[in-house]
Amino acid sequence: MQQYIAALNARDARIIADLLADDCRLVDSAGGWIEGRDNGLASTRAFFEFDSEFHIEQEDIVLRGDEVLVRGRAKASNPQLASDRLWQARVRDGKLSYWQSFGEDALPLARILMPEQAYVPQDSGKVARSDLK
Repeated sequence: MQQYIAALNARDARIIADLLADDCRLVDSAGGWIEGRDNGLASTRAFFEFDSEFHIEQEDIVLRGDEVLVRGRAKASNPQLASDRLWQARVRDGKLSYWQSFGEDALPLARILMPEQAYVPQDSGKVARSDLK
């Protein structure tokens, strides 16, 4: 988990690619998600462009089996991304299989970064670009 956070902070897509499970799910604070390693990597690269100052300052990490809870602060140029946060993750066979962010003033990042591949919790359907108004 610390490798993933360090790679996010360093904006190192190569390391992130090595850390993501083929069937990973990345969930934003608004409840939308991106599935799959290729989509996860593409959304991460888009996120790097979306906010070039984003980084995580971790305060606590709690491990329980394959579950990881991280408490810390997100620093970012966008005030809706910069706040106290919680992150939940699952690791399987040394790969990140699940990552969810919890925070206030949630942006629908999955929809913003990859509208064609994003899923939303209301109907579990893919979001079309026309939904982003």
